[in-house]
Order: sequence, then C-alpha cells, then structure tokens
Amino acid sequence: TAVAEDVIMGTATIDSYTPGENEKGAIIVSNIHLDPDRSMVEVRRVEYPDMIGGGQSFGAEVQHNGAFGIPAFDVIYLQAAVAGTILLLGSIGTYLFVGSIPKSVDFLIATDGEMKKVNWSTRKEIQGSTAVVVIASFLLAIMIFFVDLGFQQIFRAVGVLQ
Repeated sequence: TAVAEDVIMGTATIDSYTPGENEKGAIIVSNIHLDPDRSMVEVRRVEYPDMIGGGQSFGAEVQHNGAFGIPAFDVIYLQAAVAGTILLLGSIGTYLFVGSIPKSVDFLIATDGEMKKVNWSTRKEIQGSTAVVVIASFLLAIMIFFVDLGFQQIFRAVGVLQ
C-alpha cells in the first residue's frame, strides 16, 4: 500500500541495509529523533517507492516498545507543583514555629535588639580592608610562584624532574 501523503515523524540514520528474500530486507537505523507531536503515533506499515533504487519499493513496519505514550501533563506543571508545595510547607512550618512556641517569638525579639547594638563597619572601612586582602593575596600568589620555580629548578638539577 503506497502512502498518499508524506508524514514526517522525525529523523533517523540508516546504518546498514541487508537484502533478503522475496524483495524483503533488513535496515538497521540509529539516532532516532521523533518529533514531540508525532511520538504518540503508531505506524504499522510504511512504503516508499524507489527508495532503494531499481524501481523497488521500500516497506517497513514501525513498532514501539511502549516507551512512547501520551504524557499526562507537561513537566512545567510538575515543577510548579513541587515549588508550590515547598513554599506551602515552609510557610506552615514558619507559622507553627512562630505562632505555637512563645519562646521562639521571644528569641526573635531579643535577636533584633542585639542586632541594633552591633557596631557595623562603615563603607570606607570595608573598602580599605578589601583592598588590603586583595593586594596581600596577589603578593602571596607571586611569592608562591617564585618559590615553586625555585623548587622546580632544584628538582631538575637533582634529576627528579626531566
């Protein structure tokens, strides 16, 4: 039965063709990539005239092993449901922690009071400290580089390194 209209289901690579008896043969394919909207289609018989050459038609039976099917829902919905569940459980846990345990509220109030007593560094002090750390890190890296070069020369002179 010839196909009246071409239906592209995806792509595949033909690795080999072995002719058989009675105008039949075996084709081994790999790299099968089905289009998402065609992956649920099950085709029993496909014929293409003159695909092999010599006026012969090519026929194939396409079967799937059950790996393809109609998805119940898109993955994005599952991701949204998991994120929503985590958010809901976190909110419930926070409410139970703060609302049902009076000591936790006292702890949070005391923490806020202690944070107001902290002597925070100014922006200028932080910038100065950051500059000192960056410069010291570069100087230390350069010093370690030269010490490593020295050890390399020593080990080459001794014959450990070639």
